Amino acid sequence: MDRVFFTIFGYEIYWYSVFIASALIIDLIILFFICKKKNLSKNLPFELVVSLVPLAIIFARIFYIIFDDNVNFLEFFAFRDGGLSILGAIIGGTIGLSIYCLIKKVNFLEIADVLAPLLILGQAIGRWGNFFNQEVYGQLVTNSAWQWFPFAVFVNGEWFQALFFYESILNLIGFALLIFLLFKLKNKKGYVLSAYLMFYGLVRFLMENLRQDEYILTVAGLPVSKIIAGLMFVTGLTILIILLIKQKRQKVLK
Repeated sequence: MDRVFFTIFGYEIYWYSVFIASALIIDLIILFFICKKKNLSKNLPFELVVSLVPLAIIFARIFYIIFDDNVNFLEFFAFRDGGLSILGAIIGGTIGLSIYCLIKKVNFLEIADVLAPLLILGQAIGRWGNFFNQEVYGQLVTNSAWQWFPFAVFVNGEWFQALFFYESILNLIGFALLIFLLFKLKNKKGYVLSAYLMFYGLVRFLMENLRQDEYILTVAGLPVSKIIAGLMFVTGLTILIILLIKQKRQKVLK
């Protein structure tokens, strides 16, 4: 596939940017719906875009540059050459959300629960940008019986595991699960966030095992993304345990 969606005045617009922008717009629309259903402020979607998106982009780039030996900080603004990390974006977004909650004096877990399903949906949509860029694919598929999409993807004359597709579908399943929990659990704060951390942490941890070496960010030979994904799962599990213990204590006190 051609990675260029269209050209305007000699300026190429890539499919990757189209999917990222689409994910943001779709998430914003869904956020308006969630705010209405959960009686949250109508200004919340706009406030969160301003508070989270800039830091998410900055940290997505910083994270990639730090752990990729082929890129340095002098190339920070060369976004069109590629190099954004979703894990870095999550870190930046979390910092932005923390600042927002401190300033507005709102509950971090409540807002994080609302954003978790939207984040994983955005990840599911964004992965299709990798398809047009012919990147983030898995191991070589030599068995002709498995050389078909969506199991495999054709890149430079060879077939590879369609890793982006696997993660996209799993993230869509995660979105359905988290949306269900968001409305099912109602006023129980923190559970959707913990579910996201465990679900995506596990998905990313497993997917990292299938990645081509060139797409694995490392430091001192250690796979950074895999380590962070494992920490995400452990953090989510820890939050869940704390919430369950707290809930049990409250029942005892009653």
